[in-house]
Amino acid sequence: MVGDLTMHDVEAFNQHVAANGKSAKHVTKQMSVVKDIIQRAGRPEHSSQTLSWNWDSRDIVRGKAAKTRSLPTLEQLKRILIASESREQAIIWLGIGLGFGQADISAIHVGQIDKQGYDLRRGKTQIERYGETPPMVWNAITKYLKETSRSEGELLFITRRGQPLVHGNRCDAIRLWWDKLRIELDETNETLSGFYVLRHLGATEFGSRPGCSLADMRRWLGHTATSTIADVYMRPVAPEHRKLIEWVRQALLTGKANLRSTVKGKKRTAKKSVSAE
Repeated sequence: MVGDLTMHDVEAFNQHVAANGKSAKHVTKQMSVVKDIIQRAGRPEHSSQTLSWNWDSRDIVRGKAAKTRSLPTLEQLKRILIASESREQAIIWLGIGLGFGQADISAIHVGQIDKQGYDLRRGKTQIERYGETPPMVWNAITKYLKETSRSEGELLFITRRGQPLVHGNRCDAIRLWWDKLRIELDETNETLSGFYVLRHLGATEFGSRPGCSLADMRRWLGHTATSTIADVYMRPVAPEHRKLIEWVRQALLTGKANLRSTVKGKKRTAKKSVSAE
C-alpha cells in the first residue's frame, strides 16, 4: 500500500539510483516514475491511497552532472571539409544544417529534400521534421548528385555494395569513415567527438538564432524538446564559440564556405570517402 511508503524509503531509493553514477536526468526520470505511481494510487478507482508525508519535503540527491558538450574548433571543421569528398561534404552539411544523425542520413531518399525545404518523419518518434533547406545543404547535395547518379525515390546514400549507410546491428559506414578521418587528421576522441558533434554544432547555431522558438527547436531536432534542451541550445553563444557559429551560419545561409586555413603550416589532408561495405 502507498500509505506504507515512508519518506526514508523514497530517499533511500533516490540515493541508490544516484550512487550508481547515473546522470541527474536519469535520476529525475526514475523519481518521476515513483511519483506517477503514487499519484495513480490516489485515484478513487485505486482506493484513493495517499502518502502520510509531504513529497516535496524529502531530501533530494540529483545525480551526476551532465558533461559539457564539446564543439569542434573552426579550424577542425575546415580541415574536415577539405579532407572530404563531395558525398561526405553533403553528409557533413546535413548533420550541421538539418541536425541529422547517422540513421537519419542513411534513411533519406532522393526527393525528400529540395531547394525550398525538407519534410521528413523520424520513425522513432513520428514527430514531423520539416523546414527550409539551408542553401549550403542544398548546394552540397546538388554537387554530390552531379557526380553520383541517384534516381528519384532511391536512397540518397548507399555503400559500395548497395546497402544503406547504416544497416544491421553493427554496420555504420558513417561512423567508420569518421573514425578513419579523425585518425588521418591526428585527432582523438578527446580532441574531436564522434559524428554526432555536428548535430550539436548545428543545434547550437539554430537555437541561438533570434526568434527561435521551442516549437522550431523541436522540429529541427526531431523530438519533443524539453526546457532542458532549451537551456542547452536556445541561448546566446559562448564567446569561445562565437567565431565558429558565425562562420557556420554564414555558410549555411549563403551557400558558400571559406575553407582557407587561418593556421600557418597546416597540411592539406588527402580526401576520404564513406566506402564501408
